Amino acid sequence: MKKTYFLPDYGIFPNTDEDCSEKLQRLFDIVEDGSVIQFKTGSYNIFNIVYLRGKKNIRIIGNKSHIISNYDPCGPKENSNNIFHFIDCTELEIQGIFID
Repeated sequence: MKKTYFLPDYGIFPNTDEDCSEKLQRLFDIVEDGSVIQFKTGSYNIFNIVYLRGKKNIRIIGNKSHIISNYDPCGPKENSNNIFHFIDCTELEIQGIFID
């Protein structure tokens, strides 16, 4: 049976206006292969890049969540302007996340 990581169980709550980048990164660091990461419906502020590295068979279920980024369309490319970086991951599925 797949392990499910429900964000509120890790102190990551929607609609708080706080930057949840660090908490989400800590969660992504401990996720086991073959798991599900499940957001609670709502808005999440992510102002720094969050990395998922070397994972296999991960499902990220957004439940119609809205990700608010610190994206600057006029900003320099070296500042990245990204939210998530998936590095060396295979069989990754993402659903139900809206990014602004």
